[in-house]
Amino acid sequence: MAEIKAPLALLEQCIAEQGYNPKEQNYAVNDRLKLWLIDNALEGDGSHIVPLQDPAGDAFTGCGPHSAPPAGLFRRNLRSSKS
Repeated sequence: MAEIKAPLALLEQCIAEQGYNPKEQNYAVNDRLKLWLIDNALEGDGSHIVPLQDPAGDAFTGCGPHSAPPAGLFRRNLRSSKS
């Protein structure tokens, strides 16, 4: 996971086009921001992308170790569909 440092003016324009709702913090990407993301985040030099770090200082992926299920979930073995 990473944070993309887009220009504040582009983000404000997305919010302005959709109206402000203090309960909603998710806004659709408009055409100007979409083009900026393609040019700078996907095809650019990566200078606008900041990888997120977990508290241990490792790059955060949002996933735990492969052998450990997420907290609160338990691994289950299912019967194979093959006979």
